[in-house]
Amino acid sequence: MIIELSVKNFGPIKDTQTLSMIAGKDDGLEDYYIVNAGGLRLLRFAILYGPNASGKSTFLKALDFLSKISTKPTNDKLEPLNFKPFEFDADWKSANSSISLAFLVENIKHIYEVTFNNEYIVSEKLVFYPDGRPATIYARSTDPNKELAKLTFGSTMVVKKRDRDLLEGNTIWNNTVLAGFAKTNVDIPELQNVKEWFSEYYLPVVRPATNLTGWATKYLNTHPELKGLVTELMQKADIQISGFKVEQHEIQLEEEEKKHVVQAFETLLSKATGQRDMLMEDKPAYLRNSKIAFEHAVLDASNQLHKYLLDAREESAGTMRYFGLSTILATISGKAHVLPIDEIEASLHPDLMKHFVLTFLANARPSQMIMTTHNLSFLEERDILRNDCVWFTQKRADGAVELYSAADFDTSIIRKDSSISNAYKIGKLGAKPVLGNIFYENTTHPDWF
Repeated sequence: MIIELSVKNFGPIKDTQTLSMIAGKDDGLEDYYIVNAGGLRLLRFAILYGPNASGKSTFLKALDFLSKISTKPTNDKLEPLNFKPFEFDADWKSANSSISLAFLVENIKHIYEVTFNNEYIVSEKLVFYPDGRPATIYARSTDPNKELAKLTFGSTMVVKKRDRDLLEGNTIWNNTVLAGFAKTNVDIPELQNVKEWFSEYYLPVVRPATNLTGWATKYLNTHPELKGLVTELMQKADIQISGFKVEQHEIQLEEEEKKHVVQAFETLLSKATGQRDMLMEDKPAYLRNSKIAFEHAVLDASNQLHKYLLDAREESAGTMRYFGLSTILATISGKAHVLPIDEIEASLHPDLMKHFVLTFLANARPSQMIMTTHNLSFLEERDILRNDCVWFTQKRADGAVELYSAADFDTSIIRKDSSISNAYKIGKLGAKPVLGNIFYENTTHPDWF
């Protein structure tokens, strides 16, 4: 589970901003929101509000970025890290950036800090608390002139010299140590546990443009045991779907076609169907395409029940998005994961968004979810929200992001049973768009009437 995420000089975030999942003293909704682990009371849910371009999504991007540089090594020392620092200040634009994540791995607190720029990893450090006290797993620094990384293990770590040398050799200057470990044949359990946290426990950010339908179709085709639960989740959301059917189609290609057509054909199929197609290695080559159809149960004028199959392309965007989200819920139920979702409200009715959050809180007990939204109606749900799970982002005059929680306000601003939504709407909490008047200036308006 995530304890805290701190980000500095990353996108519109300039000075260090920290998103904390440590619960406050409030014991409201304890059974749904709180997990006691590693000696901490941690929140299972956090939601970020703020105007467009206020930096909400940047915190999720920072998590994804940290996961990427920790799990996907590169062999090219010239490959950039591909991120943007704070660009509204020349000094900050040329300064190093950093991300620090405090999290639990097997109920043991870890802190992973990485400092970097677009060319290389400047330094990194991984610390854990096996007996409640900090112990360094490793520290890394980089000589930018020689483009070489130096790796040092903590005094409590027992690592063979051969393994240390191999790992240091695979940690090129634009790779993290964890990424170097991913391609090194060494046995270091402490690193393996953290690597698995990023590659398996943490899930990639779900964005409005994420191809959830394609992923869910493929996943359910290989995990048919989840189909019943996904169907139940969709039925409870009142979408009036009684089931679905996943089919695979194979298209045979000649060798010459494989050579000249396959890449373009895969791209076209992916765009046309919204699904990921897999090229099989057998000869002659095949393209395997998964398709999904949904079963609708409807009553006719005589009150007789009839069932009809509709292709996914005939369903609404909201239905298909909730199908993907339901598959995620089915996947993480009973398992521990961190699920970040950007703009959760995309294509969803506000009531359906609320239903999804409540379903997560009631069922996916070991997991955490962090999401961004513009859906203000959710703030009106005082009986299902804790102050410490609600966060706001706003831009200061210098263009930098400021992050703060509803729990930061005293009772003169937000009383215990008062509406967070009302306080936000009238500007008491900040993080609102600053808009001009609705009329054009210096423009001659046509005579429309």
